[in-house]
Amino acid sequence: MKRSFTSLLGLTCLFLILNTGGGQAKVNKKYSSSLSLQKRPLIKKTYFKVALSFLRGPDLKRYLNKSIEIAGYFYDGSIPMLVSDYDRVLVDYPLSRQDYIPLVGNIPSSLVSGQKIVVKGILSKPLSSDPSWVRKEPSLIRVGNLVYKRRSPEKEPFHSLLKLKILPFKGALRKGTTRFIFRPKYRVNLPEKYAILIAGGIDEANNHIRYWNDLKVMYRILLANGYKPENITVIYADGSRRDNDLPINYSATRANLRQAFRDLAQQVTSLDTVYIMLGDHGGGVLLKRAGSNLPGIYGAVIDRNGDEDDEIDEEAVDLDLNRDGDKKDVLSYDETLFLWGGEFVTDDFFAQLVNLLSRCQRIIIQMKQCFSGGFIEDLRAPRRTIMASTSEYNFSYSYADYGVYTYWYFSAFLGGELPRSFLVADRANAGEWEWFDLEDLGDDKVAFRAHNGLYVRYNPNFDCLLTANGEKIGDWETFVLEDLGKGEIALRADNGKYVCADANYYNFLIADRTERKEWETFRLIRNRAGKVALQAHNGRFVCAEAARERWKVDADTNNDGRISIVEAYNLAFKYDRSETPFFEDDGQAPSYSSLMPRNGEGRESLNVFLSSGEELGAIKGKIALKAHNGFFVCADLGKKAFLVADRSQAREWETFEVIELSAGQIALKASNGKYVGTLSQQDPRLVAKYRFPRGKAVFRLIRVGGGKIAFKAGNGKYVCADSGLGNVLIADRNEIQAWEKFEFIQR
Repeated sequence: MKRSFTSLLGLTCLFLILNTGGGQAKVNKKYSSSLSLQKRPLIKKTYFKVALSFLRGPDLKRYLNKSIEIAGYFYDGSIPMLVSDYDRVLVDYPLSRQDYIPLVGNIPSSLVSGQKIVVKGILSKPLSSDPSWVRKEPSLIRVGNLVYKRRSPEKEPFHSLLKLKILPFKGALRKGTTRFIFRPKYRVNLPEKYAILIAGGIDEANNHIRYWNDLKVMYRILLANGYKPENITVIYADGSRRDNDLPINYSATRANLRQAFRDLAQQVTSLDTVYIMLGDHGGGVLLKRAGSNLPGIYGAVIDRNGDEDDEIDEEAVDLDLNRDGDKKDVLSYDETLFLWGGEFVTDDFFAQLVNLLSRCQRIIIQMKQCFSGGFIEDLRAPRRTIMASTSEYNFSYSYADYGVYTYWYFSAFLGGELPRSFLVADRANAGEWEWFDLEDLGDDKVAFRAHNGLYVRYNPNFDCLLTANGEKIGDWETFVLEDLGKGEIALRADNGKYVCADANYYNFLIADRTERKEWETFRLIRNRAGKVALQAHNGRFVCAEAARERWKVDADTNNDGRISIVEAYNLAFKYDRSETPFFEDDGQAPSYSSLMPRNGEGRESLNVFLSSGEELGAIKGKIALKAHNGFFVCADLGKKAFLVADRSQAREWETFEVIELSAGQIALKASNGKYVGTLSQQDPRLVAKYRFPRGKAVFRLIRVGGGKIAFKAGNGKYVCADSGLGNVLIADRNEIQAWEKFEFIQR
């Protein structure tokens, strides 16, 4: 065996020599001088060997403008930089200032992301002549022509060359498969990135174009971040593609989902990363419907294993929810993910599929379906990062072309808003993007050309939405103009339907109306240049801008007004929806601002973490809480376990266990073994009744000085011991004052 290995190694070396010109490594001429310095006499120079974290923190001044030598991992997926922990890049963790330092200079093309190297250069502050993406950085390494050396091989894991035999993956062709997945049975033992992308409506009517668009953008992002096409599995609708921009492996059925995860489970190793994206409809329980005190059950199924805490008393709501002939049951419900043809999977079943991949180094799960926050507790496990677009008890909202959450998630990845060309009536004034060239085609037929030089078209493949992306005039770019008098018109598309600025569809223009009413009527306005503008029934002008501001994002920008790549990279992963933060993100960032979409009153807000404005304390174990009135807080089991500050001594009922979760969150377990939480959205009194530390039973603990703390509940309000309510604890205060502060005594 030793002889055969030696022979193989010898042949390998001979092959490399023959293919590199007699053993001389092929080096880009541009960088050859910097890579072959070891062959020339060097002037001895003193370099300070320092750790990366010293170059970005309080010790910065100590090394500024000095020659330094530093080890780290090279990465150029966003900007050229050294990172201290390459796993943070692989699993898409946020990069803090102490985790990376930018490199400015000539970077050899032979360098590959993930290589561990030692760099020599000068630590300096950014200059105005530096690239825009580093001008807001506190420091960088100026390297000229980059001088580096790779870390010695013995410090890197040994990767065997014996597992190079490649065999085709032998699997059955699944329904809806348009591409065979070939994966090697054996491969070099190096980290790999895999992905499973799932989307595609319930049926044709519910399979919105935004699901396909979300998949396409995520697919491109994965490719740009080192995911191989053969390692990305796409599961979509009935298996039919909307265009040729994306391959599909499976139709979205329960059986195919199971097969895809089982196949991947046979491939992954403990070195690998798996990215999972869910972009479909979801089912769950809306605890209170608009205009009603009754819960709304939307596609949820009755919980069979007792792991849900959204208890609904049939007697209280006067409904026989499980249809067993009485109204005496107390029921809980599982959240669901809808698939094609009326199929679905529960949060429990999906967690079982993900658990097949548990040996992976990291699993990243991104979910945008309604009630997606309800999947988090089932999916929680070590080495997992979980993102959800909404809480366990709420809907997820979408634009016509992308999901709201995915749109801004993708935009943060790409360093700017996604290019868009959909027409929408949302502008108060007419600017260059609101004026169109009107071309008369005869017989009352016209065409509109937008500011981008492309024609407005109706597209049946995009839910009949109007877009400004037609390169020439055809049937889809031709509209019948009906003159209604007094400057008002109506437009009919090639499908014979009227164009409407639908207020229920975010005022996007859509050609799907069989009759003409006020929403299908527009005022045609001409300017002196001969261009026209369309004013919709809401008084707003129709716009075809490729990238419109729809949200006000408060983030650091460069001198030229653009958001930096690193800031954009981090922005998506600081995403928070009150009750569903990142369970694997250990950064402290409880201070956030609320961002609302234009004309989005009444919709849920998007919370983006901006800074660590509140200090989190490492308070663990059992504690007692003394309120502002000098009495201890008690979970009174004689009063249905409501919390009240009325006890002079701290005994068993006045003792709480602090359970540290993550992302700066804690839970309080009372003496009855139940977790403390708010009673409901309408009644935010605190009660010890929950079986699991999630949702309403999760708090943020905030140090307020003087040995006192405050609690912020999942509804965004602070907990108060209100003397006007008999000292009952209630989470309904907007700021921290005397009644919202508690003294804690370690037990």
